[in-house]
Amino acid sequence: MGGHRIVRLVVMVAGAACAASIAPALAQTDGPVENQRARMRIRAVRTKAPASSEENRVDRLAREARENPGDAALLAAYGLALVNAGRTDEGITTLERASRKAPGSAEVRILHAKGLLKAQRVKEAVQIAMIVARSARSTPEEAGEAYSVAGFGVWRLGDLRKAEAYLRQALEFTPKNHGAMLNLGLLVYNTGRYSQGAELMEKAAALAPDDPRVQKTVADLYESTGQARKSLEAWERVAASRPKDGRLRMKLGSGWYALGEYAKALPHYEAAAAYLAGEPEPLLGLASVLLQLGRHDEARAAALQAKELGATVERLLALIDAAGAS
Repeated sequence: MGGHRIVRLVVMVAGAACAASIAPALAQTDGPVENQRARMRIRAVRTKAPASSEENRVDRLAREARENPGDAALLAAYGLALVNAGRTDEGITTLERASRKAPGSAEVRILHAKGLLKAQRVKEAVQIAMIVARSARSTPEEAGEAYSVAGFGVWRLGDLRKAEAYLRQALEFTPKNHGAMLNLGLLVYNTGRYSQGAELMEKAAALAPDDPRVQKTVADLYESTGQARKSLEAWERVAASRPKDGRLRMKLGSGWYALGEYAKALPHYEAAAAYLAGEPEPLLGLASVLLQLGRHDEARAAALQAKELGATVERLLALIDAAGAS
């Protein structure tokens, strides 16, 4: 794996996906890759929930905030939900109102900082997060969360040394903070300490087996370093939360097929054919895996369906017919 490879990764901010791209790329050094590992450049990606899901959350929190006008933390949660739903100005105004309502609340300040970070007001986010992180009144959980937010913020500002220090502080306070651990692993990996960074990312994935964003990051890591089976296992955990993602199911089908794991490939090709109806590629994959499993009649039917959608299937049909005749 001697070359450079750019891999898109989800970057976690205190357990939530960041929606903005990181301004300066992390430092890269020339020279051979340690242990033949491909280097990865971090790019945060949008991993928003479906619009209907975000809207439902906003509506629910709006109702709860109206029903509990004295609850500043609930108001702040509503403000952050507005920002996450793309209603940035309204969300920031709501977060500011919550902070005025409860100026000493660490929970409110952390939510405010997250909203500012999402809104690209990074310096303000870091300032607020660090007030909480350094406060003697903050609980270990609050301090850890605040350091995690501040760490990602200063990383966005280009200060990698301070970012690493803050993320390590977050883990001192909250050792099971998988968002901070994942970010630290990404930062360490991208500054040339590949085995150490990979180990941190794997630990984050073990702490959050049901978080698809963490699993996707680890899947990308394994994929970029040629560990196909581990990558597919991580993608399987992502697919558990996105069962109707036809592209992902297609990726899993082709990946297991390439490893000769035809029984594992089959349900993914079947799902891809259902969710990508009208496209021939899933049907071609389905026909191929059915052929390998000796289910020749079904393989022929899938191939003919692909042909109706414009695919060239003569060679595949010949292989199916030859296998069925033997």
